[in-house]
Amino acid sequence: MKRKKIITVFLLLNIPFFTGCSDQPSQSVEVSLLYDVTPSNSSGIRELNSQTLGDLFGLDENPDKAVRYRQSIISGSWLNVTQEISLPPVESVLLSNEFARRDSIRAFKEQIALGLERIASDTLGRDYSSVYLPIARELTRLSQSPFDKRILVVLSDLAENEFLSFYDHKTADLLINDPEKIAELFQREMQLPESLSNITVYLVHQPSEGDLFFKHAAKLYVQLLASKNATIHVQANLLPQ
Repeated sequence: MKRKKIITVFLLLNIPFFTGCSDQPSQSVEVSLLYDVTPSNSSGIRELNSQTLGDLFGLDENPDKAVRYRQSIISGSWLNVTQEISLPPVESVLLSNEFARRDSIRAFKEQIALGLERIASDTLGRDYSSVYLPIARELTRLSQSPFDKRILVVLSDLAENEFLSFYDHKTADLLINDPEKIAELFQREMQLPESLSNITVYLVHQPSEGDLFFKHAAKLYVQLLASKNATIHVQANLLPQ
């Protein structure tokens, strides 16, 4: 009888130990979407859906993490934030309700889908926009974000047309033959943070025969952002490559 009591006490004392091992904080994730609504990028929203965007959060693999989604329309050189939603982390695995969490995740993804629908129905097409400045501003914000993993998704043909214009023959020639000069002009207009580590950037666009600049502009952004230790993917869509 005495031996049985000793075993019982040993098991009870070790419950907190096993709980502590399984109740570690999850890696938090923030995803920010920038959508260029200029006519030259009119097909961009078709390359994205809420499922592929939602997969970036990794909630199917780890539903307990904190996540935040933010979407903005590129308007001129500024960002028009149209939506920002967050899902707080599960504070304790023991005290959490699995079914309630699933409902919260479902509602979170539904809000993302509604946000994409609002973008798709945007009829206020802009004739021109600056692409670099909104990207630089959002990267600056993300570099200061408290989230562990930060992702920027840019739906744009990258056709710069404000403080400098790729439609200008001299500027287009620089983009093709001297992209370092364009990068210098970008940085002169607005400096990027010294480090963009922990930030992954997706440049999403399906080029058409009429795309004059995307190939060269994407190469420029890859070189510029990689120099700041960001991870960059150039893709026609957000499906796993």
